[in-house]
Amino acid sequence: MRVFERHLLKNLILATFFITVVLTGIIMLAQSLKFLEIIIQAGAPATTFLKMIGFAIPRFLEIILPLSLFGGVLFLYNKMLADSELVIMRNAGCSPMTLSRPALYLASAACLFMFFMTTWLAPNFLTQLQSIRHVAKAEYSALIFREGVFTSLKNGITVYIRHRGENNSLNGIVVYDSRPENITPILITAQKGQAFSSEEKGQQIIVFKGSRQQYNPKTGVLSRLNFDRYSIDIPEAVVPLANRWKEPSERNFAELLNPNMSNAEDRKNLRDFFVEAHRRITIPILCFSFTLTALAFLLTGGTRRRGYGSKMITATLTVVILQSLYLASFNMANNNLIGLALMYGITFVPIIISLLILLRPLSAKTKRVSHAT
Repeated sequence: MRVFERHLLKNLILATFFITVVLTGIIMLAQSLKFLEIIIQAGAPATTFLKMIGFAIPRFLEIILPLSLFGGVLFLYNKMLADSELVIMRNAGCSPMTLSRPALYLASAACLFMFFMTTWLAPNFLTQLQSIRHVAKAEYSALIFREGVFTSLKNGITVYIRHRGENNSLNGIVVYDSRPENITPILITAQKGQAFSSEEKGQQIIVFKGSRQQYNPKTGVLSRLNFDRYSIDIPEAVVPLANRWKEPSERNFAELLNPNMSNAEDRKNLRDFFVEAHRRITIPILCFSFTLTALAFLLTGGTRRRGYGSKMITATLTVVILQSLYLASFNMANNNLIGLALMYGITFVPIIISLLILLRPLSAKTKRVSHAT
């Protein structure tokens, strides 16, 4: 690798890294509001919030990294054009493809990293994120029971806690259970209890030394059961972790290609697995699409005294349109194969067009430096 290429590659890495950090920070700042809502409602510790952010980053990098590459190439090559560095290299006989090599080296490395991330890292991290969210909602949800307040849950259970102690211990408990599966409402009172969650049964409250009362309006009899220990299941909005069905986005590439045909949910979502697998293949190649698009705009045409603002704007609009069309085609692919064909078209057509432009011999008019513009 030439000294010039090493210099350009080093600056490209720095520019791309800086843009990646900035874009990741902006997106995580917006997404962290959702995580904070879960943490605050559940009363989970700050370390849980940090874990959620860390496990969410690879999923966001799937979109951020190709855009960061484009931004880094656009910024650095425009700067070198403005400083006449690339003009000197052109006059020394370097073709557009020669000048493109450092960017293509970086795009290749980013593409390989993206393949690793989309096929294994991101889905595994997403599974961990969902597990943490489940734990935050279940294990720490005892904190939603406030002292001296009747807390009504969405499933028809109302809980009163006189005092909450350490380690989710509860004192002076009153539970009014009016769920539809009960023939009549049930009133449970207990001196103390403990709230916890398990992977098999979800969230439960175990109460000690209390009574269970139920009135039968047909017979006019009030039944009472005194107990030393009694468990109350509190169904959640989410199913127990052990029984939760993994979304296609949470499965690695091997799991997408080999769904469990004995599972009814897997059989029903075979098309989603198929589309998600193709998304994992195409999205890393966007690193080449966006990088070559920027190079095709900046490394062709004559030198301009007024700068390359119009080319940069046009290149940016082109990439924004390509990214929007890719997302739209992915959503369309869930319904028909036209969307899948568009995904591959939007990925590879810009690469082919950009390579044809960069490999095209420069005309005599292009080689002349035009000061009029």
